[in-house]
Amino acid sequence: MIDRAIARMKSEKPAFVVFTASIWTDREAAASAISFDSLENSLRKIGESNEWSAAHSFEPIVGTRFTNPADFELPDFEETRHEVVPPRWHSALVKIGAYAFAEIVRELHVDRQDFELGINSTKDWYDQTWNTRSSCAQAEEDTPGR
Repeated sequence: MIDRAIARMKSEKPAFVVFTASIWTDREAAASAISFDSLENSLRKIGESNEWSAAHSFEPIVGTRFTNPADFELPDFEETRHEVVPPRWHSALVKIGAYAFAEIVRELHVDRQDFELGINSTKDWYDQTWNTRSSCAQAEEDTPGR
């Protein structure tokens, strides 16, 4: 699924700057998908959400990243159906997330300052993340002489 999504993005949306990617697995539906969002869409969705929140006395979203993959600019861009999803599916998804992060950064046009990939867990649709800010900071820490 990840490789198909990357190939499709390269051919169908080569100029799309990926700000956020999200991979989710729904065990009950026996399905997984990857979604992509742009910074512009994220900011628009945060603005809409904050307007609604203000009208209903809820706390606003602070920051630039909208994390609901259903409202990404390219929701469920590539989806796959599973015969069965094992009870311990999350540990496999963590490995897939790490692979996907590296491949997306290598192959696609991403926001180099703040690209983030998130995966779901049993608690949230956007839970564990990988981010280029963290990766750059870690690379600098790992560089001898720093």
